[in-house]
Amino acid sequence: MLLNTTNKQKEPHVVAAPCVNIYEMEKHVELAVEMPGMDKKSLEVLVEGSTLKISGRKHKDEIGKEYVPIHQERTVTEYEREFELNMDVDSERISAEYKDGVLKVLLAKSEKVIPKKIEIRTQE
Repeated sequence: MLLNTTNKQKEPHVVAAPCVNIYEMEKHVELAVEMPGMDKKSLEVLVEGSTLKISGRKHKDEIGKEYVPIHQERTVTEYEREFELNMDVDSERISAEYKDGVLKVLLAKSEKVIPKKIEIRTQE
């Protein structure tokens, strides 16, 4: 054998809380969730009541039968993160996009919490 390893774990499995940046804009809140190496089909964004749940699972690399693993550190990874929404969100206008290892979730604010500028009229 060309290499030796001391890691005896047969089926490594990691559950991780992904790193998240949260930005607030006038009409929505954006979450940028770092989830590298994911297949879009394995991602899930779910709103239940006032809870936002983000999850996904990265599967093992598919290798041919001719390859005999000597050492593997890239493994099955499950990402899980929950957020408590403390504002009114329009659940019909939530959107998500996955690109370059980052899941962007846009939480549209309910019309009743978006600031509205009131026109001041002059009295004649």
